[in-house]
Amino acid sequence: MKLGRLFSGFLAIAVMVVGLWAGASFAQEALTLEPEVVTGSRVYQSLEEVPAATYVVTSEDIERSGATELGELLSSTVPGIYISSRNGSTQEDNIKLRGLVTEVLILVDGVPYYKASHGAGAAAYDLRSIPLEDIERIEVVKGAGSALYGSMAAAGVINIITKKPLGEGVKITGGAGTNDWREGSFSGWTSEGDFSARIWYGHSEEGESRLSWNGTVINKNLDYDQDSGGLTLKSGPFTFSGVWGKYTSRWTYNGDENQQKNDYSRFYVKWEGETARAILYRHEEEKDYKDPEGRSFYDDEAWGAEFSKNTSWKDALVSWGASFRDEKLSGYTEGKRK
Repeated sequence: MKLGRLFSGFLAIAVMVVGLWAGASFAQEALTLEPEVVTGSRVYQSLEEVPAATYVVTSEDIERSGATELGELLSSTVPGIYISSRNGSTQEDNIKLRGLVTEVLILVDGVPYYKASHGAGAAAYDLRSIPLEDIERIEVVKGAGSALYGSMAAAGVINIITKKPLGEGVKITGGAGTNDWREGSFSGWTSEGDFSARIWYGHSEEGESRLSWNGTVINKNLDYDQDSGGLTLKSGPFTFSGVWGKYTSRWTYNGDENQQKNDYSRFYVKWEGETARAILYRHEEEKDYKDPEGRSFYDDEAWGAEFSKNTSWKDALVSWGASFRDEKLSGYTEGKRK
């Protein structure tokens, strides 16, 4: 099955007049009261100035939550976010915010995270491929961000900020829980002058657990196994980040066994100045899905480039920028589905 090439180029100049801040009052909600700079919006910088309900989940919040993966953390700490798993214990989750699913945009360090199959896959995100151990904080800006990000952000923006190298150190973690859940991770980092580097690796696995019961058959997660790793290099205003990973998952549906294997990689290069930034990124994922109807193989690729700049005009804050994205989704099937 060939789904062909999806090409989408977007060039926009968005001029946002935020208005006079003096005497203005905006409704805000946050999980932390410490001063924060919100990067989940291309215009607003101070948490106190964001004219929308804004939540900041810090690394301390993550540790206190007791969550074992990102989907669990978001649904338990940010009101109004609902997450449902699409297929057993695979990584794919649907996120609902303000009653919308396909209009929730996830960013990782400001880089769009959705895949070429976003629409075809009902806006499924691989949340487990972003380990909690690698997250510094999460910013959730509710409200329409369409003027800055397009229709993908009509419900809001979730920006996941990963940890950056600072000083020198090594950290090893491990944990275990119910349903034979086990995880372990290693990270090391160093810095000298304006250069720094960080590397990490993580492994997690789960055993059998109950999913649902339809009145006749009990559906179960059978097992889940994941390995992932990443590298971050920073020199002055330039940052390179790469993430690689793979996982396998098995579950039952109406008594039949299903299986999915994924290999994924994500890269970006970013230049960031005081008022402007430029990003070049590439995501790729290969999926092998098997059920009683046959076997399907998918290759999902996307790359893009963005430039944005903030400036001021009199008492107003102005943001403008341009972005380009190219997507390719291809695959084929074997067996009864063919």
